[in-house]
Amino acid sequence: MIDGAHFIDFKRGKDKWFLDTRIDSKFQMGEELYVGANTDRGHLTRFKDLSWGANMAEAVNGTNDSFHFTNCTLQLSGFNQGKDRWQGLELYLLENHAKADHRKMVVITGPVFKSNDPKFKNPSMDYTAQIPLAFWKICVLKREDDSMAATAFTLGQEDITSLPGFEEKFDVGTAQVTVVDLESATGLDFGDLKNHDVFAANGDPGALEAFRLGAAKTKVKPIEDYEQIVID
Repeated sequence: MIDGAHFIDFKRGKDKWFLDTRIDSKFQMGEELYVGANTDRGHLTRFKDLSWGANMAEAVNGTNDSFHFTNCTLQLSGFNQGKDRWQGLELYLLENHAKADHRKMVVITGPVFKSNDPKFKNPSMDYTAQIPLAFWKICVLKREDDSMAATAFTLGQEDITSLPGFEEKFDVGTAQVTVVDLESATGLDFGDLKNHDVFAANGDPGALEAFRLGAAKTKVKPIEDYEQIVID
């Protein structure tokens, strides 16, 4: 949840991550997963997206809540921090739409889990974990007339498999996609959002129709510049 009209900026302190006390620790991966070089504790919900509230205390509390390992995934440093990758899309949504237009925005995000995700184990781990190579976001905006606009994205970090600890390599794509196709890829149900999908309804130049094995044609738009995004 983002409220651009009540955004409060403050300097990020030293990171401290926590296990989620609502979930048994045996179902969580902690610091042991992230000891390798060139990897990050990658926020799924970006910490700055939560830097808002009626006062500084609320903004700090919301930001701190993002530092749970249940909101974290192993990401290549260049993917997590790169302006043309995961962080770049987050900054574009926050700076160009939520803050700039003083809008309310909902960003729903997570990994795309696949049965062939590569297996990973470093010397600090006593288990092996499959690491997702693709992530998704759905951005939902409130227009000035109070109507809703939704659009979906997938982003890939296939180059993370070049790091020590991975058994195999796989390729994934990076694109703007329809909410319906994202539901198909993730097995999730985003309810009414598919009826407000501006990308699905828009005949924007640069969109491609692709065929997936065993599926109907899908609408995909490779993103080379964030200004190409169909967002409203």
